[in-house]
Parts: sequence; structure tokens; C-alpha cells
Amino acid sequence: MCSPEEGEGEGCDEGEDARTHGPQAILEAMTEEQREQKPARVSGFERSFEVRVGGLGGFELRPTRVFVWAGDERNGNERILPLGSAPRSLTIPRRPRERQAGALELRTLGNPLLTIALAGVHAARTLRRRVTS
Repeated sequence: MCSPEEGEGEGCDEGEDARTHGPQAILEAMTEEQREQKPARVSGFERSFEVRVGGLGGFELRPTRVFVWAGDERNGNERILPLGSAPRSLTIPRRPRERQAGALELRTLGNPLLTIALAGVHAARTLRRRVTS
């Protein structure tokens, strides 16, 4: 469908109505095999945002604590920095997500922006308690 400014010229199909063409579903671009490989939704775990930088190490941010480690292996080599109260598990099932860009690897459980915001709130509350006492 053409706008009045474009006129009835070249590149405009009069018989084609934009409303008859629905948006393409993202799943249509995925193969059947890729659709079946989606990770299962999980609940009962705390939301998290993990960043790994090749063999240098990384960190995992959760609303109530931060895990930091150096090197390839995380197990046994990590430091835990508490940010406040006891952890709370997700009650609504969420699907873990993974992204990789070169040596950078990101893993999330739950919305990463919300995870970062909640960690900021817990850290600010802890800092305020320490300053006022």
C-alpha cells in the first residue's frame, strides 16, 4: 500500500494491502531442530546475569550477591560478595539464555535489566544501613 506522497507510480502495488500480510513469526525463521533445542523453563533458582571473558575470568550478578572469579574454572576459585538479604528464588518459570560474542559469553536467567536493577537496590540498601549505623 502506498502513501499519498508516493503516488501511484513505480514500486506501488495497488492490489496489495498491507493489512493482509501479518508480521512474520520469528519461529518461522528457525528450523524445527532449533525450536526443539530451546532450554526448558526453570523455577526455584535466583535470577542471574553471568559474564565470562575467555580464560580471564568473570562474574555472576544476582540480586543478593556477586560471584567473582579469575581464570577458566569457576568452581572453588570464586569470591562471594553479599549485597544484602537472603536470596529469593524465581516463582515464575524462566528460560535460561546464552549469548556469545568472540571471547565474551553472557548467560542470564530472568530479565537481565531487572536483575541488575534489583542488585543495585540491594547494594544501595546495604550501603545506607552501614552509613546510618
